[in-house]
Amino acid sequence: MGIIEILAIFFVLLFLSVIIAFYFEKKDKGTLLESLGMSLFLVMMPKSSEKKNELMGKEEKTIIGQMEQFFANFLYLTAQQGQKGVPRIALEIASQIGNTDISFYIAVPLHLETALEKYVHGVYPGALVEKIPQDYTVFEPGGVTFASYLKLKESPIFPISTYVNLEKDPLSALTNTLSKISNEEGAAIQVVIRPARQDKWRKLGQQVLEKLQEGKPLKAAMSEFASTGSALTKDLTRNIDYLVSTTSSKESSLPERRREQVVDQRSFDAIKSKIQKQAFETNIRL
Repeated sequence: MGIIEILAIFFVLLFLSVIIAFYFEKKDKGTLLESLGMSLFLVMMPKSSEKKNELMGKEEKTIIGQMEQFFANFLYLTAQQGQKGVPRIALEIASQIGNTDISFYIAVPLHLETALEKYVHGVYPGALVEKIPQDYTVFEPGGVTFASYLKLKESPIFPISTYVNLEKDPLSALTNTLSKISNEEGAAIQVVIRPARQDKWRKLGQQVLEKLQEGKPLKAAMSEFASTGSALTKDLTRNIDYLVSTTSSKESSLPERRREQVVDQRSFDAIKSKIQKQAFETNIRL
C-alpha cells in the first residue's frame, strides 16, 4: 500500500471521527438543555380559616379535585425545538437545608413560564406563584445522602387510592414527617410527570374489560395481552398473580368460582374507572 493510500485512509478516519464526535456532542447538549431548560416556581396557598376537622369534608375534596383541571393543561405537551423527548413537569415538597419551613415547588419547561401562573390561578385564584432564580438544595456538603423511588404494588392498569376515598388529610403524614427534620438536614418528595399515550393504555384497558365481559377470569384476560411483547402492555399486566390472590377474608370463604367472580367484578369496576381518566407517566422520588 502506497503513501497516498495510507494518507487517504487516515483523512477518511479523521473525518469520520470528527463527525461522530460532533454527533455525540450535539446529543449530549440536547439532553443537557432538556434537563436544565426548566424554570422553578414557589407556590404558596393562603391559610384556610376552616377548622382542621372540617377540612376533609366535601368542600376540601372539591378544592383538591380542581387539581385535575390544573393537570389537564399538561396533557398535550410536545417537544420544543432544541429539546429531546416530551417535556416533563416536576412537583416538589421540600424542607431545605437551614430552613424548617416546608415549601411547595413546580418546575416547568422555559416555554411554560408565563402560562404556569395562569394555570395555577385558574383553579386557585388566591395562590401566590413566585419564580425562584436558583434551585434550592436539600443536600449538606460532605453529608450523607439517601434516595429512593416508589413502585406500584399492583398493575398500573388499576387505579390507586385517591383523596376521594381517604377520610384523613393525605398530605398531613408527609408534611408532619418533613416538619420534624432538623436545620442540618434536608428532604424532598418529587413527582415528575409527562403525558402518557392516552390511546395505547386506554385501548389495552378496554380490551381487558371486553374479555372480562366475555366471562374470562381476570388472570386469563390480562395474560392474553401480556404476551404481545409491548413494553407498555407488559408493564400494565404485571403482578397478575398478586391481584388474583388478593381477596378479603369474607371473599375467601366463598366457593372458588364465586370468589373469582367477585374479584373480577371488582377489577372490572376499577379498570373502567381508571381508563376514564387522563393518564401521566409518573416518577415519584424521595
